[in-house]
Amino acid sequence: MARRTLTDVGVRALKPRATRYAVADPELRGHYVRVALTGAKTFLAVTRSPGGKQVWTTIGPADALTIEDARTKARDALNRVRAGLPAFATPQKKADTVADVAEQWLKRHVQAKGLRSEGEVTRLLKAHVLPAWGDREFLSIRRSDVAALLDEVQDDHGARQADYVLAIVRAICNWFATRHDTYQSPVARGMRRTDPKTRKRARLLDDDELRAVWRAAESSGRFGSMVRLALLTAQRREKIAGLRWEDVSLDGVWTVPAEDRAKGTGGVLLHARLPAETPQWQLHDLRRTARSLMSRAGVRPDVSERVMGHSIRGVEGIYDRHSYRNEKADALRRLSALVESIVSGSAGNVIQLSDAAVRA
Repeated sequence: MARRTLTDVGVRALKPRATRYAVADPELRGHYVRVALTGAKTFLAVTRSPGGKQVWTTIGPADALTIEDARTKARDALNRVRAGLPAFATPQKKADTVADVAEQWLKRHVQAKGLRSEGEVTRLLKAHVLPAWGDREFLSIRRSDVAALLDEVQDDHGARQADYVLAIVRAICNWFATRHDTYQSPVARGMRRTDPKTRKRARLLDDDELRAVWRAAESSGRFGSMVRLALLTAQRREKIAGLRWEDVSLDGVWTVPAEDRAKGTGGVLLHARLPAETPQWQLHDLRRTARSLMSRAGVRPDVSERVMGHSIRGVEGIYDRHSYRNEKADALRRLSALVESIVSGSAGNVIQLSDAAVRA
């Protein structure tokens, strides 16, 4: 008499015994249902490899698979083992998309290093890179893709914006290359859309422009106060915008937090309050102007650089741990005095004394 086939009902009807046991599947040689002492049932497959070794493979729990699904999986596993392969194929790892790599780069590079540019970098990624490439495999990005993206950004937003996007793409690709043995970045030299020799900004405000800016700032509320503070301290706009009372001591010393990355309202110009012939300027130009004014006021270059928060390179930066508190205070007093003389119109009558003359 032919053996009855196993059905889902028949599998559920199997009862536990005093010891664990297995029931063969009449429709597929090497396929079994094993019943544990607790009554739990598991589909198994058993066969021999080409070398003669008996290999048992767990197909899955009977309460999660139908008998037909179990037979399908078991048949594939049996054939693979008999061919000398693992019972189940190793699932292919999902390829990283551009969005995946960009997210890791932001986390492990930009955020880990506390870069002040995080906000702008994230904005440009969301505005240009991710809409175009976000779902694509990162390794599929070619040089032609980079060029096409830059063309689109340049046409819609200008060459400078395209260069900013290029810098982000280059940084991500270089970071990825440091973590993979054979990857080569698709970014090549010569992909910039502006001439690097003309990109560096050198705008300084002359005395007449400074007087106009100062007078306009006096009646421009909080932003006007930011403008004047930027000129008198040579600090970046985000530092000024993020200034809090707790950053200022009782004796008037402002400690600029190194981790402060608050963004201000920079970029808003006072054109409407200035003479029409005033050339375009930016808030950051005041920082450059203040640095030049400190030199004009006789401040030593190394002190001016410390006032601005620039790192001092080389041996001096490594070994000179002096705070320069008094020197920086003196530099700011000289800067303030020069600005006051310019605003009052008496700068032409001021004779700058050398450090030696001052000490004398």
